[in-house]
Amino acid sequence: MPVQLWVQRKIQYQVILTNSDKAPERVWRFYNQRACCENFIKEGIYDFGLDRVVSHSYAGNCTWFELLMLGYNLMNLFKEEVLNQKKSKTMIYSIKERLFLITGKLIHSAKKWILKLKASWAYRGEYERALSRLY
Repeated sequence: MPVQLWVQRKIQYQVILTNSDKAPERVWRFYNQRACCENFIKEGIYDFGLDRVVSHSYAGNCTWFELLMLGYNLMNLFKEEVLNQKKSKTMIYSIKERLFLITGKLIHSAKKWILKLKASWAYRGEYERALSRLY
């Protein structure tokens, strides 16, 4: 008896309303880039605290913003150079969850510190590849 396999496809639809005379593909590419900027802003707000005003002085808030942008740029450099994500980049929240929030023990033995990671950790391979690229 033959077996039938039904594949459910998830199709996303997008509607763009514009008064542009450009070709539809050029319009889509233009608006697709704009949506990418919204992700940058969302990442800045949720992962770096870009929505906070930390001082009553203009200079203090400018300094805060510059430090946030430095952290953001360093994280993007980390994504590109260490995680090898040139085109499609993982959101910072996911990277923090996978690589920085690690369950393990930091022990001191023979005059050096050793980080003992859990053997069954799901992202161990990704962590070790990133660590090897740092050195």
